[in-house]
Amino acid sequence: MYSYSDIQDHVKLKASNQTASNFWSTTMMNLCIEQAYQFIATMHQWAALEKHGTINTVAGTEQYDYPTADTSLEKFQTDGIRMLLVGGVEYERQGFIGYQRVKLDNTANTDTKIFTEQSRKIFIYPVPTSIQAIDVYGYVIPKPLATDSDSFFTSFDPSGDQAIKILAYSYMLEKAGRKDLAMSYQQQAIGQQDADGQWIGGIIGMIWNKFGKNNQNVDPNIPQFDVPDMFAPNYYQSNNTYGRP
Repeated sequence: MYSYSDIQDHVKLKASNQTASNFWSTTMMNLCIEQAYQFIATMHQWAALEKHGTINTVAGTEQYDYPTADTSLEKFQTDGIRMLLVGGVEYERQGFIGYQRVKLDNTANTDTKIFTEQSRKIFIYPVPTSIQAIDVYGYVIPKPLATDSDSFFTSFDPSGDQAIKILAYSYMLEKAGRKDLAMSYQQQAIGQQDADGQWIGGIIGMIWNKFGKNNQNVDPNIPQFDVPDMFAPNYYQSNNTYGRP
């Protein structure tokens, strides 16, 4: 486990081995540490950053600003909302364009309950007609290390702090023109992106492989898609689609 001051001391020591001790200002070093921390925080959906926030609906209003997380007052990540309830009823998440299409197709269907996100706004349909609580569950942007003293890794794997230190150091090397060396340290900390744009390898990759699979909140006994019963009576008569004999 490392405190913010521990991370500062380590990064400063590493940097002094490559450049003159007065090359880096404290402000620049702290900026690199914070950039590394926030980048790693948004690389994956970390369970430690799952939070809840609440706002109230306004009659006749479809879009709302993100709430802040309860107690911690952290801001939610852009497109980081994963579950939303209005008046205790769960709404189905849609992409922004899909949300508009569902709205158009269900203008007379009051049973349709959906939400989406766009430009750090939440949209809910149907448009509320009264005041109700909106419960938001999702991933937050962690507080700056300078004000929080410990990283979110402290609660489950302190080796994440090591990755923060290494990545911050790589940023400093890059600013000093040592790009090849900087890349080597970046890969050590966070790995690299595969052909699909997914981050693999590095310290963060090992942590994610260890803890991330337990963070998906998926019950393996519940199908993640609708499985049609094609042996049910009159299935093909009521489902005039591809595959009909």
